[in-house]
Amino acid sequence: MKTTLFSFLLTFIFASCNSPKSYNSQPLSDRIIGDWIKENPDTTFNKSILLSFEKSICFDFSNEFVNYKLVGNHLYIDELRKNTFRYLFRIENNKADELSLISINSHAKELSSILNHSDTLIFNRIPPAEYHPFFFDKIAFYSTGCFGLCPSMYFEMDSLGSFLFQAKSYTSIGPGFYRGQVPSEMLRTIKKKLHKLDIFQLRKNYVANWTDDQTCGIYISLGKSHVESHAYGFDREPTELRVLFSYLQQVYTSTQLTPDSTVSKSFKYADFIWNGVPLPPPPPPITKR
Repeated sequence: MKTTLFSFLLTFIFASCNSPKSYNSQPLSDRIIGDWIKENPDTTFNKSILLSFEKSICFDFSNEFVNYKLVGNHLYIDELRKNTFRYLFRIENNKADELSLISINSHAKELSSILNHSDTLIFNRIPPAEYHPFFFDKIAFYSTGCFGLCPSMYFEMDSLGSFLFQAKSYTSIGPGFYRGQVPSEMLRTIKKKLHKLDIFQLRKNYVANWTDDQTCGIYISLGKSHVESHAYGFDREPTELRVLFSYLQQVYTSTQLTPDSTVSKSFKYADFIWNGVPLPPPPPPITKR
């Protein structure tokens, strides 16, 4: 009897030690890691809003990489200067698939009012995508201007992070050609976002049903073949592609760049910009009254 009871206790202890932690037992700093989306916010263009957390950086509401910190359940986003942050929220509820942010300071309340007409912003977790590992030689990316301040750029980056960049307009550095090396942490992040895409299922073009917006496109060289995809307006494309494009637009901001006019002669795939840019749909016909 003692032997049986002892065996049972050992089995119970072993199972308890090796069972995965429940979601709520994990630290809040681990639970918020990942990609979150607020679908169809109440804004003029009715666009979805992305919020993405990595261990040390956050991709925030303004589509930029910024610092953040957690103090208890208080979330500080976008460090303007030491220990001074643009946004302060209280995490009211963090379920496995939902993140509820209560606005605390004036900037957060102003943002929440614009996006939701209340002090609360609710984001849903983008479900983890199936992992699709593949090896690429090089990727090329571009973004165009829009009827506004959309950053326009083109770059090529190989699998080791060698980076050739052209700033065109509304980037944080002056127009011109640059060369650099993408930091290893950023390179790992980009590869992780890439591998969430089932690249062989991507359509060549995704077009939103409005005008005057930005187009982004990617060309993935796979050695003897390639895949390319373009999205106009961020509306019809897979969410994973939208997240990737948002990250790619900010790679240059974390890369130490050196001006180099010879970069323009080193670009290999720049023509793909013109091969696949989807034209915006025509405006709807005017109906007579």
